Amino acid sequence: IVNGLKEHGISVTETINPIKHKERAQKQAFDLLNDPVKATTIHSAKGLESPLIVMKILEGAKPAEVYTGLTRLKMSTNNECSIFVICSDPKYADYGKSWEINGD
Repeated sequence: IVNGLKEHGISVTETINPIKHKERAQKQAFDLLNDPVKATTIHSAKGLESPLIVMKILEGAKPAEVYTGLTRLKMSTNNECSIFVICSDPKYADYGKSWEINGD
């Protein structure tokens, strides 16, 4: 997702790094107010909320992780919010089919 956004010229601040000390530094520099697009793990998202979320559920995701990601959505000041879920785990494939879309 991050690479796709960057390929389209969208600046992304991320906390994900295979080198642990760099990942820690990136998490500490994570700015909720000034960074328009942020990429982070479910574990790092605890306590954070946003009116727009793109969430990728990997195969083998634990229900608690999925719940944490789905509950990070909050209403914006203009009373709008959106969540986009990319699901790679067949266990959750039918879950979103019952959701209302665009108020329908």
